[in-house]
Amino acid sequence: MDAETIHCESLSPPCVNRCFSCQKSESSTMSTQMNQRNFNSTVQETLKRLDIFFVSQSTLAASNMYADKDALIAHVDQVLFTPKETKKSKNSHLNELDLANEICTFCSRQKTEYVRYCVFDTLFSMTRSTAKDYRRQILVISTSLAIALKLSAVLECAALWLATTTKEHAIYVASQLEEDFCSVMPESSAEVKLCNTICEKFCCMLMTVYCTKYTMKDPSNDVNKVVSYPSQILLDIIQHWVSQNPKICFCVIQKVDQLWHTVLTTTRTAKNSISLSPLAGLIQWCAKLPFAPEIETEQRSKEEYAKLQSRLHFGVLTAILSSQDCLKVMQQGVLGKESDFQLWGKSDAHLLVGSLLAYGADSPDPKNITLSIDRFSQISQIAMTSHILTITKEQFQSLTDPLPKTKLLEIVAYGPERKPSIDDVHMS
Repeated sequence: MDAETIHCESLSPPCVNRCFSCQKSESSTMSTQMNQRNFNSTVQETLKRLDIFFVSQSTLAASNMYADKDALIAHVDQVLFTPKETKKSKNSHLNELDLANEICTFCSRQKTEYVRYCVFDTLFSMTRSTAKDYRRQILVISTSLAIALKLSAVLECAALWLATTTKEHAIYVASQLEEDFCSVMPESSAEVKLCNTICEKFCCMLMTVYCTKYTMKDPSNDVNKVVSYPSQILLDIIQHWVSQNPKICFCVIQKVDQLWHTVLTTTRTAKNSISLSPLAGLIQWCAKLPFAPEIETEQRSKEEYAKLQSRLHFGVLTAILSSQDCLKVMQQGVLGKESDFQLWGKSDAHLLVGSLLAYGADSPDPKNITLSIDRFSQISQIAMTSHILTITKEQFQSLTDPLPKTKLLEIVAYGPERKPSIDDVHMS
């Protein structure tokens, strides 16, 4: 879909809120329109220069290419990402929106995937310090527009950007999008739900970022006991994606094309980057969400939140069952430097057991403990059967021995012929 000239009246509510100063007085309308046309022309010319550079760079001498690129990047930052006003004004807000619109238009019309991402990365790479905050702000607006207008090309670029940038920047962008679509205008969350039919990779990476943000840390390790849990709206979005298409959890790994492979292997730093699959994080969510504090608001009720948890849990179980193709791709070594990457490994299981022990000691409600351990048991059983969790029966017994026993955990760990333990009797 091509992004044509976008008027503020036609934008989704979150984008309108980002340019709240779009309404202009009659006396300044003509002057503002002229300034906007000049600004748009400048943006288009700059994007065209980037396009020409990356289309023709293969024919340039390497020494000249990098010199030209440095100069071009300096020009881009000076022309596009240096606000002309010392204070925010109507014109500067309009410039932000127009800049984001022109970027979306360029990405949608550029048919060469390599050139498209090179331009996108040049605009929004966080590896250089110039105008970093402002460029990141424009990236958020551009991505918000792409969600509203269903621009798959832009969302594909945003997905690869999330996969290669640092956790700090990825979480910032995801948090701003959550603010736009879940807090400012909650009804716009329906647009985000549709992203799973527009760009699966974007949904996959965004889920992973949110799992990184909302870790629901152990109460025992948090002095102030401030525990972060996803909102009901965000949980609804993510359970919808996973329920509609469980394989979306693995789409980045399974669909690593030449561009993604090149960018991931040359620019990604695994220790400071977001994981390429949200599965481990979603498993953490399934087991920890029963301990979410009860917050009775218009947006969140205990019953509805519990239903969303159950749907997410079922979706995650289905995702694990559909992971075989992903495991085969991983065995082929397409992840390069991350050849040892696991979807949910022994260390992940150990950490989760430690968390459940801490939660169990802190929670006064035995029902929450039982539900959490049962979910962990179901996930573990299917994960071991699917060879995602490569652990022996004896190792799993040793791993789960400290946990309060439920009937399901006893069956998974020891088999159906195991006699009920004392803990099992007490919890019943």
